Amino acid sequence: MTTIRLADAAKHDEQLPHQLAAWNALQATLTPEQLDDFAQGFRTPQTGAQAPFQPSSPFSYKLTPNVTYGELCLQSPERRFHQQHQCATALTLAQFVQKARDTFNCPAVITSGYRPPRINSAVGGASNSEHLYNTPSTGAIDFYLDGMPVKELQDWAERTWNFSLGLGAPKGFIHIGVRPGQPRVRWNY
Repeated sequence: MTTIRLADAAKHDEQLPHQLAAWNALQATLTPEQLDDFAQGFRTPQTGAQAPFQPSSPFSYKLTPNVTYGELCLQSPERRFHQQHQCATALTLAQFVQKARDTFNCPAVITSGYRPPRINSAVGGASNSEHLYNTPSTGAIDFYLDGMPVKELQDWAERTWNFSLGLGAPKGFIHIGVRPGQPRVRWNY
């Protein structure tokens, strides 16, 4: 089987009419950044191993089998990480979200991940919010599992997450976080 790159597709348009139509539709509907994120997967050599997670990684980058960088940023370029330590912390948090998803076999929905200072202030976040990812080993994710009572997820996280846990079941989510020194902290929303 011969692989034809999209750049060469014009020479082979009689062989790829459906693929070209799909590519043209993508180009017409996606923003330039979304299109670049999509195309990044075709530009990166497939060696079997994913490149390390970096602030510049495409939003399609999978931190776990079911959690992407874009989900942590709510698909907003303004919410991209700026420092490598933020990526390392995000990986730890995403692994717990994946563990919850796998344990209960329900899709995870991230409602808040990284919030740069301007966004954090606009949503009324605490000035020292873990969502700022502003120091190494600091970060947070708010999430719930689709199709599962949040109280049940919260009770499970209470038993299995040894760091920061915001008990937000009455508001429809839980908050998992880490802080320097990794203390076990609990509070109600």
